[in-house]
Amino acid sequence: MAGPLTGLRVLDLSRVMAGPWCTQILADMGAEVIKIEHPLLGDDTRHWVPFWLKDKEGNDGQFKRFCEAVGRPELAVDPRFSTNPERVKHRLELIPLMVQITQSRTSHEWIEMLGAISVPCGPIQNIAQVFDDPQVQARNMQIELETNTGAVPGVANPIKYSRTPLEYHKPPPRLGEDTDSVLERLLHKGAGEISNLRQKGVVK
Repeated sequence: MAGPLTGLRVLDLSRVMAGPWCTQILADMGAEVIKIEHPLLGDDTRHWVPFWLKDKEGNDGQFKRFCEAVGRPELAVDPRFSTNPERVKHRLELIPLMVQITQSRTSHEWIEMLGAISVPCGPIQNIAQVFDDPQVQARNMQIELETNTGAVPGVANPIKYSRTPLEYHKPPPRLGEDTDSVLERLLHKGAGEISNLRQKGVVK
């Protein structure tokens, strides 16, 4: 069954994280997404490492409660760390202190302790742990898409529809994988024109 956005065409000129993620969701729902990327480097996000850790210590109230709970109340009144802008400014001094403190307990102990004082937290999981999570499994969030070199694992769209379930027909394309088909199908470019554009570095 076709997705709810089948028949809609989207031109994606975005470069970093939020934009491509938005159009990926639209594509999962059936829209035809044409993504324009730098012909040599591609989207900036292709070169990023996974987002495993966020080192900012929340708002000032959360930071104060954290410092008091771990027996380091002096950090919350230290001028370098008392406000979020100052913590960001002095992050190279703050991070080693946070590393030393956080190594003193297990993840489970931190989750229980910080939850009790209303400081948002959550475990940092590896890929296997993520897909072993009962909620992830219940929502069928792990998928596999076939390529010429075998199956590629992926993450399903979190939006679920009962009457128009999403279908996954194609893995994320390599840079330049669809250039010829888009230019031929939508702009009616011939092989010679496409070759000329590729030689000039306009397309990959």
